[in-house]
Amino acid sequence: MIPLQFGVGARLLLGVYTPAAEPRKRRGVVICNPWGGEALRAHRTLRLLADLLAQDGHDVLRFDYSGTGDSFGASEGAQLMDWVEDTECAIDEILSVAGATRVSVVGLRLGSWVAAAAAARRPDSVDRVVMWEPVYEGRAHVTDLLAHDQIGSSRDGTAHVDGFPLTPRFRADLEGSSLPSLSGRSFRALMVHSGVNDSARGAPTAQDVTVMRSDASPCWVEEREFGVGAVPVELLRKVKGWLG
Repeated sequence: MIPLQFGVGARLLLGVYTPAAEPRKRRGVVICNPWGGEALRAHRTLRLLADLLAQDGHDVLRFDYSGTGDSFGASEGAQLMDWVEDTECAIDEILSVAGATRVSVVGLRLGSWVAAAAAARRPDSVDRVVMWEPVYEGRAHVTDLLAHDQIGSSRDGTAHVDGFPLTPRFRADLEGSSLPSLSGRSFRALMVHSGVNDSARGAPTAQDVTVMRSDASPCWVEEREFGVGAVPVELLRKVKGWLG
């Protein structure tokens, strides 16, 4: 794994590049995180996915959106379209660093919307998208997030979900997002469901949708301390097979 810093100006991003094993496929994969506590609890699962894909010949880039993790920016200034642009920067970075010719984008939870939106804007580079336990409607997602606000909204209306600020601006951003309403160029899509969502409505940007279901619980959600718990290895291998 090789740490990378990319982006421009105040939007410098930190990522981790996992080079492909031989024989290389000359295909890159960009992984889009969930938001907040879900991103923390999914960290180990997404790292394992990156390792599996690299072993299969893909060059993989995981990264933190601007204002999250170790990337530049304040968490209070989060905006979805900024994250879409960050993902486009990550696509350009994997194309440049790895010499890849095509890119797949994998998104988990809210990262599915980010992945699909970025893919629709980059038909020159992206032809496959994995949407894992996608957040279909932002308004319903906000309702679920607010149910986990243990502190209560501050005077400016900011809620706190798992210790992460959900500002009024970001809340409005989320509430206006809808995966089925995304428009743009079509791409091949894999919808992955493992216990959170039992229906696959797809996305209108997808021209060829494959649905993958698993009876296993969504064990990417690590409920105990960071780095502890099961990961859905067999499901990750199936995702690897579809991408490969």
